[in-house]
Amino acid sequence: MPAAADPKRTRLVSRALWLEAFTAAWMAVEAAVSLGSGILAGSLSLIAFGVDSVIELASAVVLL
Repeated sequence: MPAAADPKRTRLVSRALWLEAFTAAWMAVEAAVSLGSGILAGSLSLIAFGVDSVIELASAVVLL
């Protein structure tokens, strides 16, 4: 039986893609909030955290 026809594998791949999409959405919100807060507060640490979140978001998008 081909691997693509295995219902368990199909379900697991679908779940993995959903989790990765949720993670990417979470990182987008995290990046927006930290960058916005950092700019408003003038906090280099928050801005750096936001930039890190953008990098992680780019990684998640590539994975998807």
